[in-house]
Amino acid sequence: MIFAEIAFEKYFRNYLKDKGITTRALIENAYNGVLEEWKTKPSLDLGGDTPGVFFEKIYKNGRFADYIVGVFEQNLKIGDITAEFLASLVDRVNILKEIFEKDNEKARLFAVEMLSRESQDDTTEFLADILFDYAKYGDAVTDGVFDALKDGRHGLDGLILKKTDNLKTVTDAALKDMLLDILSGYGANTVVRGLVTEGLLAGGDVMLYANLLGRCGGEESIAVLREYAKSRETSELEYMEIRNAVERLGGLLDI
Repeated sequence: MIFAEIAFEKYFRNYLKDKGITTRALIENAYNGVLEEWKTKPSLDLGGDTPGVFFEKIYKNGRFADYIVGVFEQNLKIGDITAEFLASLVDRVNILKEIFEKDNEKARLFAVEMLSRESQDDTTEFLADILFDYAKYGDAVTDGVFDALKDGRHGLDGLILKKTDNLKTVTDAALKDMLLDILSGYGANTVVRGLVTEGLLAGGDVMLYANLLGRCGGEESIAVLREYAKSRETSELEYMEIRNAVERLGGLLDI
């Protein structure tokens, strides 16, 4: 497969050589102008096409997702012109979903990052489904999806609670913690607060659950945290997290 990234790098290197440009500052100053110039020129390295025509052919043949994956398989970085063409596509969300389904971690991370920037209506459920099945994808992809879903997406809390029957169907402890972390960001919610409280009292990660209760808000959270600090033995770090959560909610911990 031909890659525009390689073709432009060759063109840029030749330009710098011809102009005798060697310093970092001058190279950086030249980059944008040379790229704009290259966009307009047919390139033998692209089969005689301009970059726009080159990408359009790949897209019309249904191979653009494969092209993106190929860039990562060649250990290349997505070029600016490739990113521009992707951004111009009306169906780019579907293309990004197709990229994610390819078995390449770097391509999946790229797809998640790009999807996180798109309309939430088009991407939220897709990203949530990845998180529900996180064990298939590895830590890096899971972290990327988790971060994308922690931005307070409209309706995500309801979607999670509905799909999991208020987390009753979630048996994986790590997944449950991630979902609670996301849900606690939506503020006061009786169901979520109850689930976080259950996790804390059941011997879960004290620092995590104290922080989540602090994010849930409400006098009920303060009461739970105070009672926990009073009745349970905690480390200094755990106590500090509990105190910080209580103070964040406008209370005081004087135990």
